[in-house]
Amino acid sequence: MLKFQVNSHQPMRLVHFLHDQMKGACSLRALKSDLEKNRCQVNGVTERYASFRVKKGDRITFLQKDIEEKKPNVLFEDDHLIIVDKQAWTTCDEKFMPPYRLVHRLDHQTTGVIILAKSHTAYQEMVKLFRERRVKKKYLAIVDGVPKGKKGTIEQNVRVMSRKGNQVTCGVSKWGKPSITHWNIEKKSATHAMISCLIETGRTHQIRVHMKTLGNPILGDFQYSRTFSYKASVARVMLHAHMVSFTHPITKERLEITAPIPKDFKELIPR
Repeated sequence: MLKFQVNSHQPMRLVHFLHDQMKGACSLRALKSDLEKNRCQVNGVTERYASFRVKKGDRITFLQKDIEEKKPNVLFEDDHLIIVDKQAWTTCDEKFMPPYRLVHRLDHQTTGVIILAKSHTAYQEMVKLFRERRVKKKYLAIVDGVPKGKKGTIEQNVRVMSRKGNQVTCGVSKWGKPSITHWNIEKKSATHAMISCLIETGRTHQIRVHMKTLGNPILGDFQYSRTFSYKASVARVMLHAHMVSFTHPITKERLEITAPIPKDFKELIPR
Protein backbone atom coordinates (compact mmCIF):
# COMPACT_ATOMS: atom_id res chain seq x y z
CA MET A 1 0.00 0.00 0.00
CA LEU A 2 1.33 3.42 -0.95
CA LYS A 3 0.39 6.68 0.74
CA PHE A 4 0.91 10.16 -0.68
CA GLN A 5 -0.04 13.74 0.15
CA VAL A 6 -0.52 16.40 -2.50
CA ASN A 7 1.83 19.34 -1.93
CA SER A 8 1.41 21.20 -5.21
CA HIS A 9 -0.78 24.31 -5.25
CA GLN A 10 -1.84 23.52 -8.81
CA PRO A 11 -4.66 20.97 -9.19
CA MET A 12 -3.85 18.00 -11.40
CA ARG A 13 -5.50 14.82 -12.60
CA LEU A 14 -5.33 11.90 -10.20
CA VAL A 15 -3.84 9.54 -12.75
CA HIS A 16 -1.05 12.01 -13.56
CA PHE A 17 -0.34 12.59 -9.87
CA LEU A 18 0.03 8.84 -9.27
CA HIS A 19 2.16 8.46 -12.37
CA ASP A 20 4.52 11.20 -11.16
CA GLN A 21 4.70 9.87 -7.60
CA MET A 22 5.50 6.37 -8.81
CA LYS A 23 8.10 7.79 -11.18
CA GLY A 24 6.63 6.05 -14.19
CA ALA A 25 6.76 2.57 -12.62
CA CYS A 26 3.18 2.03 -13.84
CA SER A 27 1.85 3.17 -17.19
CA LEU A 28 -1.08 5.56 -17.38
CA ARG A 29 -3.16 2.75 -18.90
CA ALA A 30 -2.35 0.42 -15.97
CA LEU A 31 -3.11 3.13 -13.42
CA LYS A 32 -6.49 3.84 -15.05
CA SER A 33 -7.29 0.13 -14.82
CA ASP A 34 -6.33 0.07 -11.13
CA LEU A 35 -8.53 3.09 -10.44
CA GLU A 36 -11.49 1.34 -12.06
CA LYS A 37 -10.88 -1.61 -9.72
CA ASN A 38 -11.33 0.60 -6.62
CA ARG A 39 -7.65 0.53 -5.69
CA CYS A 40 -7.37 4.24 -4.84
CA GLN A 41 -8.79 6.53 -2.19
CA VAL A 42 -8.68 10.31 -1.91
CA ASN A 43 -9.16 11.48 1.67
CA GLY A 44 -10.66 8.11 2.57
CA VAL A 45 -13.17 8.08 -0.28
CA THR A 46 -12.78 5.60 -3.15
CA GLU A 47 -12.07 7.44 -6.39
CA ARG A 48 -12.42 5.53 -9.69
CA TYR A 49 -11.99 8.36 -12.20
CA ALA A 50 -8.56 9.07 -13.67
CA SER A 51 -9.64 12.63 -14.49
CA PHE A 52 -10.48 13.47 -10.86
CA ARG A 53 -8.61 16.64 -9.85
CA VAL A 54 -6.52 16.42 -6.69
CA LYS A 55 -5.50 19.55 -4.80
CA LYS A 56 -3.03 20.60 -2.13
CA GLY A 57 -3.53 18.73 1.15
CA ASP A 58 -5.36 15.75 -0.35
CA ARG A 59 -4.29 12.37 1.07
CA ILE A 60 -3.98 9.56 -1.46
CA THR A 61 -3.93 5.84 -0.63
CA PHE A 62 -3.11 3.45 -3.46
CA LEU A 63 -3.24 -0.34 -3.25
CA GLN A 64 -0.67 -1.76 -5.64
CA LYS A 65 -1.96 -4.36 -8.06
CA ASP A 66 0.82 -6.80 -7.21
CA ILE A 67 -0.41 -7.03 -3.63
CA GLU A 68 -2.71 -10.03 -3.49
CA GLU A 69 -5.56 -10.05 -1.03
CA LYS A 70 -5.07 -12.62 1.71
CA LYS A 71 -7.56 -15.45 1.98
CA PRO A 72 -9.88 -14.77 4.91
CA ASN A 73 -9.03 -16.56 8.14
CA VAL A 74 -11.81 -19.03 9.01
CA LEU A 75 -13.12 -18.47 12.54
CA PHE A 76 -15.91 -21.07 12.49
CA GLU A 77 -17.26 -23.59 9.98
CA ASP A 78 -19.84 -26.36 9.90
CA ASP A 79 -22.18 -27.84 7.28
CA HIS A 80 -24.37 -24.73 7.29
CA LEU A 81 -22.25 -21.63 7.99
CA ILE A 82 -18.74 -20.34 7.53
CA ILE A 83 -17.61 -17.33 9.56
CA VAL A 84 -14.41 -15.56 8.55
CA ASP A 85 -12.20 -12.62 9.50
CA LYS A 86 -12.38 -10.09 6.67
CA GLN A 87 -9.21 -8.17 5.85
CA ALA A 88 -9.10 -4.43 5.16
CA TRP A 89 -9.58 -3.30 1.54
CA THR A 90 -11.64 -6.38 0.74
CA THR A 91 -15.01 -5.69 -0.87
CA CYS A 92 -18.05 -7.68 0.24
CA ASP A 93 -19.54 -8.60 -3.13
CA GLU A 94 -20.25 -11.69 -5.22
CA LYS A 95 -16.49 -12.30 -5.57
CA PHE A 96 -15.98 -12.56 -1.81
CA MET A 97 -15.74 -16.32 -1.19
CA PRO A 98 -18.07 -17.05 -4.17
CA PRO A 99 -19.09 -20.64 -3.16
CA TYR A 100 -21.02 -19.14 -0.25
CA ARG A 101 -23.67 -16.46 0.24
CA LEU A 102 -23.04 -13.31 2.30
CA VAL A 103 -25.50 -12.91 5.16
CA HIS A 104 -24.39 -9.31 5.89
CA ARG A 105 -21.67 -6.90 4.77
CA LEU A 106 -18.87 -4.68 6.04
CA ASP A 107 -17.38 -1.59 4.40
CA HIS A 108 -14.29 -2.50 2.39
CA GLN A 109 -12.00 -0.68 4.87
CA THR A 110 -13.58 -2.35 7.92
CA THR A 111 -12.06 -5.56 9.26
CA GLY A 112 -13.56 -8.39 11.26
CA VAL A 113 -16.31 -10.96 11.49
CA ILE A 114 -18.36 -11.82 8.40
CA ILE A 115 -20.99 -14.59 8.27
CA LEU A 116 -21.67 -16.57 5.09
CA ALA A 117 -24.24 -19.30 4.48
CA LYS A 118 -23.60 -22.60 2.71
CA SER A 119 -27.23 -23.26 1.76
CA HIS A 120 -30.38 -21.33 0.91
CA THR A 121 -32.04 -22.54 4.11
CA ALA A 122 -29.14 -21.40 6.30
CA TYR A 123 -29.12 -18.04 4.50
CA GLN A 124 -32.84 -17.46 5.04
CA GLU A 125 -32.64 -18.44 8.72
CA MET A 126 -29.66 -16.15 9.36
CA VAL A 127 -31.33 -13.23 7.60
CA LYS A 128 -34.32 -13.79 9.83
CA LEU A 129 -32.11 -13.65 12.94
CA PHE A 130 -30.62 -10.35 11.77
CA ARG A 131 -34.05 -8.94 10.94
CA GLU A 132 -35.36 -9.88 14.38
CA ARG A 133 -32.25 -8.37 16.01
CA ARG A 134 -31.20 -11.67 17.55
CA VAL A 135 -27.58 -11.35 16.43
CA LYS A 136 -25.38 -9.44 18.87
CA LYS A 137 -22.69 -7.43 17.07
CA LYS A 138 -19.78 -5.77 18.87
CA TYR A 139 -17.42 -3.39 17.06
CA LEU A 140 -14.23 -1.69 18.18
CA ALA A 141 -13.30 1.76 16.92
CA ILE A 142 -10.49 4.25 17.48
CA VAL A 143 -12.04 7.71 17.69
CA ASP A 144 -10.68 11.23 17.63
CA GLY A 145 -10.74 12.89 21.03
CA VAL A 146 -12.49 11.34 24.04
CA PRO A 147 -16.30 11.10 24.26
CA LYS A 148 -17.92 12.71 27.30
CA GLY A 149 -18.82 10.13 29.92
CA LYS A 150 -17.83 6.48 30.07
CA LYS A 151 -20.67 5.19 27.94
CA GLY A 152 -23.80 6.26 26.12
CA THR A 153 -26.48 5.44 23.57
CA ILE A 154 -27.02 7.21 20.26
CA GLU A 155 -30.49 7.02 18.74
CA GLN A 156 -30.60 8.91 15.44
CA ASN A 157 -32.27 8.12 12.14
CA VAL A 158 -29.73 7.40 9.40
CA ARG A 159 -30.33 7.47 5.65
CA VAL A 160 -28.36 7.46 2.41
CA MET A 161 -27.76 11.09 1.47
CA SER A 162 -25.91 10.66 -1.82
CA ARG A 163 -24.44 8.09 -4.19
CA LYS A 164 -21.42 8.56 -6.44
CA GLY A 165 -20.79 5.41 -8.45
CA ASN A 166 -20.43 2.70 -5.81
CA GLN A 167 -19.62 5.27 -3.11
CA VAL A 168 -22.42 5.90 -0.60
CA THR A 169 -22.57 8.78 1.86
CA CYS A 170 -25.04 8.66 4.76
CA GLY A 171 -26.21 11.12 7.36
CA VAL A 172 -28.65 11.83 10.16
CA SER A 173 -32.13 12.68 8.87
CA LYS A 174 -35.67 12.62 10.24
CA TRP A 175 -36.55 10.69 7.08
CA GLY A 176 -33.94 8.03 7.80
CA LYS A 177 -34.33 4.63 9.43
CA PRO A 178 -34.17 4.31 13.24
CA SER A 179 -30.60 3.50 14.27
CA ILE A 180 -29.31 2.63 17.73
CA THR A 181 -25.67 2.44 18.83
CA HIS A 182 -24.52 1.73 22.40
CA TRP A 183 -20.92 2.84 22.99
CA ASN A 184 -18.48 2.33 25.84
CA ILE A 185 -14.94 3.65 26.34
CA GLU A 186 -12.47 0.76 26.61
CA LYS A 187 -9.20 2.73 26.70
CA LYS A 188 -8.40 6.42 26.41
CA SER A 189 -5.64 9.00 26.39
CA ALA A 190 -5.69 12.78 26.25
CA THR A 191 -5.99 12.71 22.47
CA HIS A 192 -8.07 9.69 21.42
CA ALA A 193 -9.94 6.63 22.64
CA MET A 194 -10.80 3.06 21.79
CA ILE A 195 -14.50 2.42 22.16
CA SER A 196 -16.69 -0.66 21.84
CA CYS A 197 -20.01 -0.35 20.05
CA LEU A 198 -23.01 -2.66 20.29
CA ILE A 199 -25.48 -1.96 17.52
CA GLU A 200 -29.15 -2.87 17.65
CA THR A 201 -29.59 -1.93 14.00
CA GLY A 202 -27.30 -2.42 11.03
CA ARG A 203 -27.72 0.68 8.89
CA THR A 204 -25.14 1.59 6.27
CA HIS A 205 -22.26 3.53 7.90
CA GLN A 206 -24.25 3.64 11.16
CA ILE A 207 -21.32 3.74 13.60
CA ARG A 208 -19.33 6.10 11.39
CA VAL A 209 -22.21 8.57 11.17
CA HIS A 210 -23.14 8.29 14.85
CA MET A 211 -19.58 8.89 16.09
CA LYS A 212 -19.22 11.87 13.77
CA THR A 213 -22.40 13.45 15.17
CA LEU A 214 -21.16 12.73 18.70
CA GLY A 215 -18.12 14.87 17.89
CA ASN A 216 -15.66 11.97 17.92
CA PRO A 217 -15.24 10.72 14.33
CA ILE A 218 -13.46 7.44 13.71
CA LEU A 219 -9.79 7.97 12.90
CA GLY A 220 -9.07 7.58 9.20
CA ASP A 221 -12.67 8.24 8.22
CA PHE A 222 -11.96 11.11 5.84
CA GLN A 223 -15.31 10.59 4.17
CA TYR A 224 -17.08 12.01 7.22
CA SER A 225 -14.36 14.19 8.75
CA ARG A 226 -11.75 16.07 6.76
CA THR A 227 -9.60 16.94 9.79
CA PHE A 228 -8.73 15.28 13.09
CA SER A 229 -7.32 16.72 16.32
CA TYR A 230 -5.20 13.60 16.91
CA LYS A 231 -2.52 13.68 14.25
CA ALA A 232 -1.70 10.08 13.37
CA SER A 233 -0.78 8.43 10.10
CA VAL A 234 -3.89 6.38 9.36
CA ALA A 235 -4.51 4.67 6.01
CA ARG A 236 -8.07 3.43 6.59
CA VAL A 237 -11.14 3.75 8.79
CA MET A 238 -10.22 2.35 12.21
CA LEU A 239 -13.31 0.17 12.65
CA HIS A 240 -13.22 -3.54 13.48
CA ALA A 241 -16.15 -5.97 13.70
CA HIS A 242 -14.80 -7.73 16.77
CA MET A 243 -17.52 -10.18 17.80
CA VAL A 244 -20.86 -11.69 16.88
CA SER A 245 -22.99 -13.98 19.04
CA PHE A 246 -26.21 -15.79 18.20
CA THR A 247 -27.98 -19.12 18.44
CA HIS A 248 -27.18 -21.25 15.39
CA PRO A 249 -30.47 -21.41 13.44
CA ILE A 250 -30.00 -25.08 12.46
CA THR A 251 -28.05 -26.77 15.27
CA LYS A 252 -29.33 -24.42 18.03
CA GLU A 253 -25.77 -24.17 19.37
CA ARG A 254 -24.94 -20.87 21.06
CA LEU A 255 -22.05 -19.24 19.19
CA GLU A 256 -19.78 -16.35 20.13
CA ILE A 257 -17.19 -15.69 17.44
CA THR A 258 -14.35 -13.18 17.88
CA ALA A 259 -11.98 -11.80 15.24
CA PRO A 260 -8.45 -10.84 16.38
CA ILE A 261 -7.58 -7.15 16.36
CA PRO A 262 -5.47 -6.32 13.27
CA LYS A 263 -1.97 -4.90 13.59
CA ASP A 264 -2.68 -1.40 12.26
CA PHE A 265 -5.56 -1.08 14.73
CA LYS A 266 -3.46 -2.30 17.68
CA GLU A 267 -0.83 0.34 16.99
CA LEU A 268 -3.39 3.10 17.70
CA ILE A 269 -4.89 1.71 20.91
CA PRO A 270 -4.20 4.20 23.73
CA ARG A 271 -1.60 2.93 26.16
